[in-house]
Amino acid sequence: MKNYVIALLLLTNVLNGMESDEEKESAELLKVFVIPGQNGCGLEKSYVRQRTGISSSDIRRVSTPMDRQSMDLGQSGCMAELEDALENNRDEFIMYTNSQGTATALNFFSEHSEHAGRCKAMILESVFASGNSAIHHTITNPLFGLSKLKWIPGLYYLAPYLAKMIAFPSYSPRGQQPIKSVANLNIDGPVIIAHSKKDPQLSYNDARAMYYALRKKGKTAYLISREQVIHINILNGNSAVKNILNHHGIIDKQNITDESEISEYQPDTEDHKVAYDELMKKE
Repeated sequence: MKNYVIALLLLTNVLNGMESDEEKESAELLKVFVIPGQNGCGLEKSYVRQRTGISSSDIRRVSTPMDRQSMDLGQSGCMAELEDALENNRDEFIMYTNSQGTATALNFFSEHSEHAGRCKAMILESVFASGNSAIHHTITNPLFGLSKLKWIPGLYYLAPYLAKMIAFPSYSPRGQQPIKSVANLNIDGPVIIAHSKKDPQLSYNDARAMYYALRKKGKTAYLISREQVIHINILNGNSAVKNILNHHGIIDKQNITDESEISEYQPDTEDHKVAYDELMKKE
C-alpha cells in the first residue's frame, strides 16, 4: 500500500510538471490577429498557420462589418471592430490581414500607438491602399465586363460616390485612406505586402505605391509579387512570409522549411516612386 501511495505521488508530480511546461510554452507563443477581406472572406485558420509557421498560436479572427449600412472599406466602423478585439490584449502579436482588412489595420495603427509596441509584424495580402482606387480598379477591370467605363471623364472621382450611394453608405471617399495613413504608422516591426500583378479588385500599382510609402517612412517593408489572377489567399505554396518572420527573429528557425534569400522581396524603392506619385496625385 505504501509503495502504491508513493507511486501515485510521483505520477502526480510528473503530471503537474507537464502542465507547467505547457503553460510556459503557451505563454511564450505569439498571438495572431486576423482581419479577412470584405464579407469575411479568406485567411482561414489553417491557411494563416501554414503561412506563419506558428502552428500552436492563438489565432483570433477580428469581426468584419457585414451589413450594408456598416461597410466602410476599412474606415471607422471596421477600425472599431479591431479596437474591440485588442482592448484586453496584453500579449505580443502578428497582424495578418487581407484586402479590406489591410485598410483597417493601416488606418487603425496610424492612430492607436497604445497597441503598436506589441505588434511584432504586419502582413498585408492584397493591400488596399485607397478605397477610391479600389472601386475604380474593380469596375474598370475587363473581368467584370465594365472596362469601357474607364473612358468616362473623371470616373476615378465619380465612381466612389456612386458606390457610396449603391453599396457602401458609410464609406467616405474623402475620409481616411491607407496610403495617407501610413505616414503616421506606429509599428516598428516588418510590414510584408503580398499582391498579385493580376489582382482583379486591387491594383498592383497600389501595392507598389504602398511599398514605396512604407520605405519612405523608414519602415522595414517587403513586397512579395504573385503572377496569378487571384485576390484571396494568394500565398498558397509560398514560404516567403515564414522566411521573413524568421529573419527578424519573430518565429523559431525550426519552423522554416525553405531557407531562400529574402532580399528579392525588397526591390529598389525608387522603382516604385512613380506608382506612389500617381496615386497621391489622384488622392
